[in-house]
Amino acid sequence: MYNNNIQRGDEGQRKIFILDEDGNTGFNNSDNDNSKSLGRTTIYNNLYSGYDADEGIADMNRKNYGNGTKPFRKRNNNSNRKTPGEETTLPKSYSELTSSFFKKSSVYALSQIGNSNTTRRKVFWAFILIGGIIGCCSQVYRYLSAYYEYPVVINIDSVNWFNQKFPGVTICNLNAVHRKYLGCVLQKTDYKKCSGINYAQPEDLKAAVAWKSPYCFEENDTILSEEFVERIQFISLYFSLDDSSRFYYGHQSADFIQSCTFNGEECSHTDFSLHPDGMYGNCFTFNKANSTKDPLRTSFVGPNSGLTLELDVESQEYTWLSKSVGARVVIHDPYQEPTPQDQGINVSPGFETVLGLSRVAMKRLPYPYKDLCKEYEKGDSKRNCDTICNEKKVSKHCSCSAPFGTLYAKRYCNFTNLDELCCVYQGQKEEDLKVKYNITCNCPLECESVSYELKISSGVWPARPENLGEEYKYQNIEDLRETKIKLKVYYDTLEQLTYEQKPMFEDSEVLSQVGGQMGLWLGLSLAAMFECLENIVLLWHYRKKKAEEERGQH
Repeated sequence: MYNNNIQRGDEGQRKIFILDEDGNTGFNNSDNDNSKSLGRTTIYNNLYSGYDADEGIADMNRKNYGNGTKPFRKRNNNSNRKTPGEETTLPKSYSELTSSFFKKSSVYALSQIGNSNTTRRKVFWAFILIGGIIGCCSQVYRYLSAYYEYPVVINIDSVNWFNQKFPGVTICNLNAVHRKYLGCVLQKTDYKKCSGINYAQPEDLKAAVAWKSPYCFEENDTILSEEFVERIQFISLYFSLDDSSRFYYGHQSADFIQSCTFNGEECSHTDFSLHPDGMYGNCFTFNKANSTKDPLRTSFVGPNSGLTLELDVESQEYTWLSKSVGARVVIHDPYQEPTPQDQGINVSPGFETVLGLSRVAMKRLPYPYKDLCKEYEKGDSKRNCDTICNEKKVSKHCSCSAPFGTLYAKRYCNFTNLDELCCVYQGQKEEDLKVKYNITCNCPLECESVSYELKISSGVWPARPENLGEEYKYQNIEDLRETKIKLKVYYDTLEQLTYEQKPMFEDSEVLSQVGGQMGLWLGLSLAAMFECLENIVLLWHYRKKKAEEERGQH
């Protein structure tokens, strides 16, 4: 920047050091001719007066050249200054303004179009710009199309807990009605008037009902199995009884549950709550939880922990309606109602059945993701919501409610009346009734649900009569195996497997993806986008000024 080779002259010679706006230096002798003086004057006049010489540069000038060198301030040419009354000259046309935008644009393709001297070069860069716009729009569209489908990924996480909530365990006898009370059921007798042995037990249901097969079940020449018809006939009689009579005619918990332990501590049939079921009669639930009662917890694993039951299915009390002997076992969330007809497994007498559990949780994402899950209250579920929805549909269609439903109703349908029985059947079958009666059922999947994976094993039990106690020591082992069941329910691990939905694309990725595509295809940055915005504002301002000039000329 500085010329250190300048030789110092005599005192009469004066050296002039000039710093222009580009940082270049120049010097002239005082005795130069008029042309040099004129050139120096021209350089001086072209300098801007808005910048003072840097103090460091001035010190260096004095150090290198002594007092003979004088730094000058760069001054603006008066021709570049606007006088107070001078008007701003506008570009002559939109093309001139656009050309100036292109030339100073930070978008490389635009600047090349604006600064190119030949038409061929302008066309070449225009094609590159158009190709970049097409490629960028295509990739951004593909990404946004995938994003607005709201896809999810499933994360699988395994957490080992110190203790776990023990599930609800519901047990049902596969026989709904005691054999000695079947006559009372078939004759629809109240339990207070039923002595049991005074009522004959028919060999079939034809004498108890006024129809052989409901007409609604035989539409389109459908042939029904005898077992299915028997089941419908029995249900029609069974639900003609009140709740108290159905409970009285079924197996009682004190007779059904012979022994109970939980984590080595004794429990009894009084620790079970009643759950009436339309197919199995009296069912009993262990560890039923609600808003005022928390479920039991366990910190132990293995077959020596958890719930151990000894059951007596009273096979000698089975009616000819029951086709199999044993018990129905349902493992479920302690806050939810069990559904033995849809869930559960059958366990056979004469065996010790062992159920090893592991807890599995599922977490789903709500709207707008595809599952559209819903946060249900404790004790509620999608299954319960669907059931209530169907009951509302039947109630509207038949003017009565199904007797085995969960909704309270002023009048329950009489299943001995063939018309009402068929109405309930058709009401559950036909989906169009929801539209007809304007019934809206919003029953999406649960956002958080719990299920239990079962590992089932079994062995012959009891090995000897004395395994049941001294009072059974002299009884026939085969007779005991026909009616006794041992059941163990425990956690084989406290590890919980969690399946959790996560968005495939986070919201923060949208700007990243779109910005990345714009940068790759067009070389755009955030600053360039603001520059485009500025140019739009300037174009609007130019249009406004142009309109004012045209109005002034007229």
